[in-house]
Amino acid sequence: FDSLSSLPLDTWESRSKRNKPDSFRTFTRQLVTPNAPAVTEVLVTGELQCSLAEAAALLCSPGEGEFTSVMTRMYGRSFQRGTVVHNFKTENQREQPEGDFLPPYRCVKTAGFARPRLALLDADERWCFLEQFSPTMRDAAGAQFGFTLSQRSLRPSTLPRAVRPPIELVRRSNGLGFTRSKKHFHQLLGLSIGYSIQVISGRHPAAVRVVFYGCSSDEEDGDFHVGQRRIKLLARGVLKLPD
Repeated sequence: FDSLSSLPLDTWESRSKRNKPDSFRTFTRQLVTPNAPAVTEVLVTGELQCSLAEAAALLCSPGEGEFTSVMTRMYGRSFQRGTVVHNFKTENQREQPEGDFLPPYRCVKTAGFARPRLALLDADERWCFLEQFSPTMRDAAGAQFGFTLSQRSLRPSTLPRAVRPPIELVRRSNGLGFTRSKKHFHQLLGLSIGYSIQVISGRHPAAVRVVFYGCSSDEEDGDFHVGQRRIKLLARGVLKLPD
């Protein structure tokens, strides 16, 4: 992420029409190399007028309720439902004193997305991924300078039974419970996204610098065009973060 913050943008295409005014800039590019998987990359950079803890609350979700709130805020009605399948407890999580900044965590999650409205013949999408959150330190006293958050696609069928998600995500039915969806769906593979959040020192009121990077590749034999579309929609969710 250090290299992303100073990345030359001459090979990227600006998506100015979709930029958040005076706050964020969005860029995309496609990499096509002979005898290598095609890759679509998305970059979003900008600032949020908030503290580091507030930024973490907007993006990080180690618990089920937080996960639903974060995804609904960023992706609206296209997000159907998600779950935290497994949380890998670390020593830092067990030893972190109550009241301190959010400790590092790793967990397996699933998320279901409705097909885009204009893709009438397409199917809904499901994503199984590993999420990892890591705070960064500024000095020997342990003052928080920022954090990174990454999400990487997993193939559900290859996971150990203890962390394997349910065979099917379920959809809300009239607010009374859940019903199994029998619709065909796309399993999203080859997606990787990451956030780098850093405090802007000396800024009053508090502000943080945001770098979002997303990558979609067809190297895992998924549907490349569906993954390409979804990585751009995931990036667009950054533009919905409140200042």
